[in-house]
This record gives sequence, C-alpha cells and structure tokens, in this order.
Amino acid sequence: MAQSRARKSRHCGRLTALALAAVGILGVEAAAGTVTAASCSRDHVLSAIGAASNGDTVIVPAGTCAWAMPLVFSKGIVLQGAGVGITVISATSGTHVISYQPDASARAANTLMRITGFTFDALNSRSYGVLVVNHSATPVSRVRI
Repeated sequence: MAQSRARKSRHCGRLTALALAAVGILGVEAAAGTVTAASCSRDHVLSAIGAASNGDTVIVPAGTCAWAMPLVFSKGIVLQGAGVGITVISATSGTHVISYQPDASARAANTLMRITGFTFDALNSRSYGVLVVNHSATPVSRVRI
C-alpha cells in the first residue's frame, strides 16, 4: 500500500512538472499580443505598429488602399492582412510599399518579422513590394515574407 502511494506521488510529481513546463512554454507564446489596425490605410497600419511590441501580431483588415509613402517600421512583428486579394496595398510613389529596418531591440530579441495575407499592387512600374534594410553589422535573420 505504501509503495502504491509513493508511486502515485512520484507520478503526480512528474505530471505536475510536465504541466508547469507546458505552462512556461505556452506562457511565452501567450505573451505575444494582437493589435488590429482600424483600416488598411497607411496611417492606421503605422499607428497599430506603434502600439505593438516585438513579437506581436498586427492585423490589417480587408480593403484596398493606396499608399503614397512607404510604410517603414523596425519592430519584429507579424504583419497580417486578411488574405491575398482581400487586403490589397498599392504603392503610388514609385518606390517600395514596405521597408523593414530592424532596430537594435528587434535584433536583440531575435523575433520573427513576417508579412502575410497581402497583395501588393504596383500601380507604377517603378514600384516594388518589400525592402529589408540593415543598418548594422549584425545580420538580419528571421524574416519571412
């Protein structure tokens, strides 16, 4: 009987340790937040990025918007549109639509920068999509487009 209780106690201890480990792992994931832009306009998206932290997801809703200036940001975030052909961004400036320029905190955090769920439409044949700029000797990694 005493052996059975000891075995159960060890088993419960292992399960508790596994549960705590799982909570710790999931807690890291759960710490990332979500910020939703009010629309697909450049100003609304820039405002949402400003409210986000490294590791957060910025949701850009469905719509078609023309950006006269590139969207420039430095945080390691996920920039997520509503879907290809559903969130459509056009560059009217003859330059890129997005410029990702990771700062020291984004590089130190080593967070993923991802852009997904967009269609970038070059209204001007000199326009192009995403530019990644590195102002550091530290390589930029963890970029997914």
